[in-house]
Amino acid sequence: MRIGNLDFPRVICAPGTFGFFGEGYPFHKLLQFVPGYSSDIAFAAKTVTAYERKGNMPMRKDHITPLHILPKCVYVDFFGGHVINAVGLTNKGIDWSMDQMMWQKRKDNYFLSFMSIEPDLEKKLEELRYFCKAISVLNNSFALQINFACPNTGQDPQAFLKMVIPMLEEARKLTKVPLVANFNPFVPIQLLKEIQDKGLADAFWIANTVPYGTQSEQAHHKFEKPIDWSIFDDTSPLLKRGLKQAGGLSSHLVLPYVIETVKEAKNKGITLPIIAGNGVQSKSAAIELQKYADAIAIGTVFMLRPWLIKSILELS
Repeated sequence: MRIGNLDFPRVICAPGTFGFFGEGYPFHKLLQFVPGYSSDIAFAAKTVTAYERKGNMPMRKDHITPLHILPKCVYVDFFGGHVINAVGLTNKGIDWSMDQMMWQKRKDNYFLSFMSIEPDLEKKLEELRYFCKAISVLNNSFALQINFACPNTGQDPQAFLKMVIPMLEEARKLTKVPLVANFNPFVPIQLLKEIQDKGLADAFWIANTVPYGTQSEQAHHKFEKPIDWSIFDDTSPLLKRGLKQAGGLSSHLVLPYVIETVKEAKNKGITLPIIAGNGVQSKSAAIELQKYADAIAIGTVFMLRPWLIKSILELS
């Protein structure tokens, strides 16, 4: 799959699957002993903000390793195949991240991921300018993903969508690297079409988490069957733990929506590459999604079904 002037395989890790720099998390060291597991996958860095953000995940002194083995802000239903997270973009900001000199050492094509957290457009543009200036010294091959979909920053999703075009217009002025616009499966197809027609992105990433409790009538598509949130009882497991955010869902429950959105996008004239994911927890699911998407992103399957990774990577 070609994005701008860069080539990528057809299976990519979701941002944050292996942390900010590819270091992974403590449980990855144990997974290397699991038959069928592999970490040999195209890398996408965990989303970084312009400035330091506390978020909801306490970190160790290295600022990249969660303090707790089972973080309060991440709910995992291993048997059900569901993950709900409200990490809230915990990170040290772009200056600290660049100072670690880790991205600079990469030889492969990879993705960086940025998200603005300010509420109004002008401040968002200031964040974007600051971020792009910081990464301008990188001289290796990467694409920049701009995240418009994280549900854990306290922003109104509908208001945020109205800022997408001006932010991408500014990004085009600030950097020459390939741009990838990241949305969840409920993104309006008309917005994708406008972005494509104006030449504001080189690819789309439709693989982000779905805000907990989202109903089909809140989406921009007429899905036949809504997500059955009742399997989590009456409220988000994260709210029951005392968090203020309900979190975003990664689950096989989301995959039908992803497939439907990608199909609709292609049918309505989207020709830019689409990387799609959220809910790919088997090789058969990966094969089904690859019928419509140019590449697939996998993330929570590393936690939930690690013995299936090699079989999915065979599709690269």
